[in-house]
Amino acid sequence: MRRRNDVAMAPTLRLVSRLAPPPSLAGARFLPKRVVFHPRGRYVAATCDGTLRVWDLDEGRIAWEREEVVDCAVVPESGELLVVGWFDASLVSFERGELIRTILDEDEDEDEDVGELTAGVVTSDGAEIILWDAARGPMRYATSSGAELGAAEADTTGDDDRLDDDDRLDDDEPPLALARSSEGLIFTIHRSGIAVVADVVLSHHAFSYGDAKPAALAVSPRDRLVTWLDDGSCLTWRIEPAPRDFSAGHSEWKYDHAVVDEAAPGRVIVSGYGLPAHVWEAARGSVVGAVYMPADEEGQAERPLHGAVLHAWPSSMAIVHLESVSLIARASGHVVGSVHSHGFDGGAFLRAIARGGARLLHAAPSSHRAFVHDPTSASQHALAELSAEGAGGITALVFADEAGSLVLLGCADGTLRRYRIPDAAGRDGRPLPVAGVTIASVGAVRSLACMEHQGVRLALVGDTTGKVRYVDVERAVVVRTLDAGADPVVEIVTSLDGSRFCTRTGGGRIRMWDVGGTCTGECVEPTARALVLGTEVVGMIDALGQLVVLEPSPAQKT
Repeated sequence: MRRRNDVAMAPTLRLVSRLAPPPSLAGARFLPKRVVFHPRGRYVAATCDGTLRVWDLDEGRIAWEREEVVDCAVVPESGELLVVGWFDASLVSFERGELIRTILDEDEDEDEDVGELTAGVVTSDGAEIILWDAARGPMRYATSSGAELGAAEADTTGDDDRLDDDDRLDDDEPPLALARSSEGLIFTIHRSGIAVVADVVLSHHAFSYGDAKPAALAVSPRDRLVTWLDDGSCLTWRIEPAPRDFSAGHSEWKYDHAVVDEAAPGRVIVSGYGLPAHVWEAARGSVVGAVYMPADEEGQAERPLHGAVLHAWPSSMAIVHLESVSLIARASGHVVGSVHSHGFDGGAFLRAIARGGARLLHAAPSSHRAFVHDPTSASQHALAELSAEGAGGITALVFADEAGSLVLLGCADGTLRRYRIPDAAGRDGRPLPVAGVTIASVGAVRSLACMEHQGVRLALVGDTTGKVRYVDVERAVVVRTLDAGADPVVEIVTSLDGSRFCTRTGGGRIRMWDVGGTCTGECVEPTARALVLGTEVVGMIDALGQLVVLEPSPAQKT
């Protein structure tokens, strides 16, 4: 197969987890002899240097291990694991390693001329086990009872699952190992990384962890790719479709915003500063086109929308430019309001906007002041100035109601402050100074969101310790604490209907929660830069400026 330049057409891999090597492999080099998966794909077993190890891919840990093992195999359907030792073999529980049935025991077969075992397989129907005996050759055993059935014929050992020579890649760097997915994709592992082959299109995924080098790979029944490095660490990858090209051939375009279109909740608008916005539709799983502003009465033709979309309501959209935020009517394309500020860097400033664009809230990161504007007002002066002196700087902000009359500021000193905004500005166009009230003291605040539950207005406060706290905004009390991960909670997004929310930590752990605080799904995406949560889609913008649709696995129960 030949390599082509249009590598973006090939499927890609996204790293889900990395399992560190066990202490027993410290300083050793690991190269699996045999790799087998549980039928449901959660567990994978590998033998190396006389030791069997079983990994739990969902929990990211080694489930159990056993020494003096030369080979292993899985029984179809039942998922029992055949463990072959030097002079014995048994069936054990794949999940826990508990003994289910002894197949061969040297101590019980003293009268037989049993030789050292070298390998073992299970027939495709699961009825028989074949063990290679150095003294007697391949011997058959009943899976259900362990009874010996005699010598095996040469053609009963099953098909060789290795690829034929014609299937091997003609590449400058020969692969160390190959594997196929259920969709027919071919994966090859090289010293420099992984290659994914779809038809004749290649995509390459380089990775390195210190001195560790790639050693082996396999595809699970759930089509997850699992690779091992020679230091014993295990990497799990999700196989994703070919990248969606939002840039229309312009590789320099990097998107950094994604919002749900409230006019069509199954759609997501992806955008960036100075770039044309595009629409991704969940039902199709693809981009359906650019966002266009309609032709107006003055004769201006229909035109693509440029700018970062901060919010998309049914009747209007808030667009962020480098020094302004504009409200655009979707029906006419007219600017119905705007806020300009000298030095207002839309990319760096903290900002929030009340429903419908009634009010805009913004502050420079780590500053001690925030400002509230009315974008529809003829005056460009701020409506109110919110002070957070002595709090170590503002680190997060949010409107706590739809009208924009209640503001919450999170600060570096761990305080959450509440501000009530007046309807009119101060005299002579000056912003009205507004003092805040501290309603909670938590860890240093990194993220904020608001939602209602059973008639109670709640602030969701993410801090630097990985905690998310529910704060009753009116009663000023912490009512619940959630654990979102070990790293700072850098982002919290809520769904339109207020029934769920997502958290993202600095380490890339993304968790889905229902409004009651139960974690319903999770995944690890180290490249995540921004989240989007709709009724039909959970997605993120990654480090390459692409929208990635997520499918969080069910949360593990503890």
